[in-house]
Amino acid sequence: MKSKSFIAVTVIIAVLAFVGAFKTSAAYADVAARTLKLAHVLPVGSNFDVGANKFKDIIAKSSKGKIKVEIYAGDMTGDEVEAAEMTRAGNLDIAWVSTGSLSAFVKDLMLLDMPFLFRDTNHVNKVLNGPVGEEILKKFDGTKLKAIAFAEDGWREITNNKRPIKTLADLKGIKLRTMMNDMNADMYKALGAIPTPIPSGEIYSSIQTGLVNGQDNGVYVANSVGYIAIQPYVCMIQHFYSSGLVLVSEKLWNKLNAEEKKLIKDAAREAGQYQRNWFWKTETDLAKKLASEGKVTLTYPKDRDAWVKAVEPVYKKYFAEYPHWKPIVDKIRKTK
Repeated sequence: MKSKSFIAVTVIIAVLAFVGAFKTSAAYADVAARTLKLAHVLPVGSNFDVGANKFKDIIAKSSKGKIKVEIYAGDMTGDEVEAAEMTRAGNLDIAWVSTGSLSAFVKDLMLLDMPFLFRDTNHVNKVLNGPVGEEILKKFDGTKLKAIAFAEDGWREITNNKRPIKTLADLKGIKLRTMMNDMNADMYKALGAIPTPIPSGEIYSSIQTGLVNGQDNGVYVANSVGYIAIQPYVCMIQHFYSSGLVLVSEKLWNKLNAEEKKLIKDAAREAGQYQRNWFWKTETDLAKKLASEGKVTLTYPKDRDAWVKAVEPVYKKYFAEYPHWKPIVDKIRKTK
């Protein structure tokens, strides 16, 4: 009796295994061989490039080599708005971009740039990979762009070539390049700096010519594109977090079947989380290394509460203009 039961169980397991294998094979049969063109504005080895290459590796593995990715690091476009437009037009399959430059497409992206909104990288991961993140991604519906995942632009520091910023008072009067959105400008005005919106491709020349004294990419990004060489003062304040987005051409997305969409979205999401976790350790390690080599002067303001208080009017202004932001911000702050 026991022998018959054992045989029956063995047969059932074998059948289930066969069915599972058949389903898996059928799913992969639905995945068409294709090569996706992905572009970002930063150079090879940058944080965007790390995320894009992780995406490339994950999708190659999960699609069993059927889906390949060609990455164009900083040489297809030098401007994120242009990259998004190319993707919307279908001339580019995927754009790996920061949220800060895309408020013209989705105004609500600006709420992610609110100063001192996120506590740490763990908090960011939980928010962006949770209900709030999905809610924001869906806001791209109707723009002819499909936002499939959040990537990493990074925690922002302030670099400049004028003086060390040890306290909030030291920031007063410093001309800082900001991203092309109102939120950044309002934040820096509240903090006492002079904001100057400049496209990402013009930051280096603007620093060289003195149009601005500084900028606010993280240390890793600033070093990878040469800003640190002409910006020796680094303020490690993490005054706001700049997220990244993985945008897919709607023309491409509508041609994909359900299995292909899932593979691409899952790969982008996994790559984004990998990039976020990788970034902060790399950022702090590099900052300390550059300081030990005498290339930068690091400062860690101890008056953080004064910075937080100074930007309260920014929250008041945007909650008045976009009252639906407040419940979203409340959800972000309550996320544990």
